[in-house]
Amino acid sequence: MIFNIYKGYKLVVILLIILIIYDLKNNLQQLKHSCSMTSMWRYPKLYSLHKIENLKYNFYLYGEGNAGDAAMVRSIGSILQNKTERLNSSFQFNVFSAHFNEEFSIFDTKILKRQAKFLINSIIALEKLYKNKRTKKYVFMGHSMGGIVIKMALKESEWLRKNTAFILVMGTILKDYPIKITSDFINIYQKISFVKDVPVISMHGGFMDELIEESLTMDNNSLTFGLQGMDRVWSMADHKCLVWCNEAQRAISRLLFEYAIVSNEEVSITKFEYLVQRIFNSSTLYYKDIKKYELNNLYKQIDEELLNEGQYIFVIGKTDLKFPLIYIHKNKNDINLYPAKTYFYSHKMKYLFSLETIEINGNYYINKNTKIKVIKRKELKTLNLSILNKKFQFKEKSGSIKAFIIPFLSTEIIYKVSLISTNNSMSKIYFKEENQQAISMTNKLIFNFFDRNTKSDGILFIISNSDTFFDNFSEVEYELNYKIDFTLTILKIIKINISKIPFLLSFMATLFSLNTNMLLKILSLLIILYTVTSSIISTIILFLLGIIIIYCLSHFGDTLIIVSEILNINNIIIKIYKWMYKKVSCSLVITLFSLLSLFYQPVYLIYSLISLLISPNILLFFTSLILYLPTYFIFYQLPDFTFSYNGNRLYEWSIVIQLFSVYFSKKKTINISLWIFLLPYWLLVTLNNSIYTVWEYLIITQAIIISLMLLNVKKIKTS
Repeated sequence: MIFNIYKGYKLVVILLIILIIYDLKNNLQQLKHSCSMTSMWRYPKLYSLHKIENLKYNFYLYGEGNAGDAAMVRSIGSILQNKTERLNSSFQFNVFSAHFNEEFSIFDTKILKRQAKFLINSIIALEKLYKNKRTKKYVFMGHSMGGIVIKMALKESEWLRKNTAFILVMGTILKDYPIKITSDFINIYQKISFVKDVPVISMHGGFMDELIEESLTMDNNSLTFGLQGMDRVWSMADHKCLVWCNEAQRAISRLLFEYAIVSNEEVSITKFEYLVQRIFNSSTLYYKDIKKYELNNLYKQIDEELLNEGQYIFVIGKTDLKFPLIYIHKNKNDINLYPAKTYFYSHKMKYLFSLETIEINGNYYINKNTKIKVIKRKELKTLNLSILNKKFQFKEKSGSIKAFIIPFLSTEIIYKVSLISTNNSMSKIYFKEENQQAISMTNKLIFNFFDRNTKSDGILFIISNSDTFFDNFSEVEYELNYKIDFTLTILKIIKINISKIPFLLSFMATLFSLNTNMLLKILSLLIILYTVTSSIISTIILFLLGIIIIYCLSHFGDTLIIVSEILNINNIIIKIYKWMYKKVSCSLVITLFSLLSLFYQPVYLIYSLISLLISPNILLFFTSLILYLPTYFIFYQLPDFTFSYNGNRLYEWSIVIQLFSVYFSKKKTINISLWIFLLPYWLLVTLNNSIYTVWEYLIITQAIIISLMLLNVKKIKTS
């Protein structure tokens, strides 16, 4: 095996491993959400409306009763019922829950299709119960893969699309399925991408979602919101927390109440988008546009000279349901004045603020009962971040706002900032970039740039405690700590490239097993990594991680070699392999019998697993074993145990070709594992090809093995 690290660097590698583990442990302990649990003081009651006995699928009507398990629908169901009762609303919500028996559908398209069909049939059964008395369209909510099931159902049923107002998904991958397991997954995502006549709202928990990369929750047809930037949520959330986070569920309830009030005829796509933005991305307070001559004495115009020097205008005041903080007159040809978007400063909702980019030729009229701060261009300071913690100290009068430029480097980078002040008051930290925003009320903020298409810099605002704007002025000293968090960035890169990492590790194991120049191997690996990730940062991080993993595997393998030599395991395994391959290659009957694998998948899987174990060294053996088993038994749908032939099953035809090649080959022993030749995968990824699936990659690797056998290639040279 050719993978050696000079003794002088071994200590560095070990220390790096310890440092990463220690820092990661500390970061994960600090990485907490501020969501509160949705409390339910009444017991839920579920009434079954439609079910399939053999699959244990059920469709429930949710209500507050005295028994039953309402599962994920409890949070929003209880909030809606309590809210309608408290407000004595003229309407009520009927909440239903589709129960899929907790089936694990993320790796199986058959289950997804079955669930989508059940959902359609359940709504049809529900429609019969309404007896044409339903006055509003349906609203669907889905968590994780449940969002995909909803979109699949909408794609299949035109009637359902016409009777759906909108869908809201939480922690759902909409952009592109990261693990292209079979062509069915690719086809499903292509089909549901054409569902454009039903509005889609997508919510994500940000970096804290341990299962879903947040950039994948947005597609061209969705309105995407991170909980960290949503009004009065201001928190990241893990994958399950999305369902029960009280602040998020209350925001959803506000949207549902607004929809219940508006008539169906008034809900156009444009108006709906405006409504969603007002609920999720502002204080939700509504102020009307007015004519310029309607402006009363409560407002005064801001001096133009002050505006000319400024980049941003900040206004804060006590919450007023009637009069906005500021009106904007956008151009001379328009006689209308438009209220600026307002935000609540805190959960207490005592103060509102507006933060606007100053427009050229715009006129601004502020409420006299507010406080104003114009942030000048020359006051903007650029924070040059690094992996080392940096400090920036400044003095400000209480009741102030400070702005910093965060240069865009990469969407993979995780930034961490914290604030310390002499008066120990909680300030609002607000990061805003092109497509998303992140807000914290705890003097600490973890954030990143959301979209890979983002190229512009972000702005970090430090807004002092709202009460200080209206108290006596006193000078406060601040210390802003900021850095790029290295270990969280590593986790981010792993999440982004999760579907590529197994193949990268296999490629590295193969590459470092070759008896070639080390510099050439490193350069080859770096080129492949950059071509696949299109990111210098991801390339460097994945390279370092790969070196560490291969280094650990190689030492673990050396230990196992010593153990196997003591127990004489190697000779026993080699004898079994030689006997098996001799029989397969010499017996035409056995070869023909193996044609059954064309119709019976388990035979194919067993044969492939055996061929896996024939590896030129222990490092490749364990790398292959770790990567191979999930591919066949987890990433792929469960084997079909029936004798059938449907479609062009290339992966099963490939075994027939391989068996015949073995039979007619002059070589009677084969020492080549499937995973050794994964180079075609990298060729396809390099070409940004998204058509082929995991199975088809394996077909190509098998085809290359056959070609090598015909060229009398027996095994890879190792030392």
